[in-house]
Amino acid sequence: MKREEVAFFGKISAAMTHDIRNVLAIIRESSGLMGDLLSLIEDGSFKYHQKFHSLVGTIQDQVNRGVEMATRFNQFAHSMDEDLSDVDMNELIRRVVYLMQRFARLRKVELAG
Repeated sequence: MKREEVAFFGKISAAMTHDIRNVLAIIRESSGLMGDLLSLIEDGSFKYHQKFHSLVGTIQDQVNRGVEMATRFNQFAHSMDEDLSDVDMNELIRRVVYLMQRFARLRKVELAG
């Protein structure tokens, strides 16, 4: 890939991960509010209280996972901005391994970084 193409990829990736993190922040805040509202009705009057409480926890766990993935991808994208002489290859490999975990898992391949 030419340097300009790599730089373009880095800029697009950084912009996308920024927007994804904004979406996840709204979901995180909304699920937090849902949890707060659920805590106000712990008197047993809401039949599905425990189920909703569990769902809020699942949403928050997945948001945290999404934020971590976006952060790692953003770090990877910004590594394209660095001069080749300044790249920490070990860190770059760890980032690639993290990003490829899902694809490896689907193919029953174990990646270690």
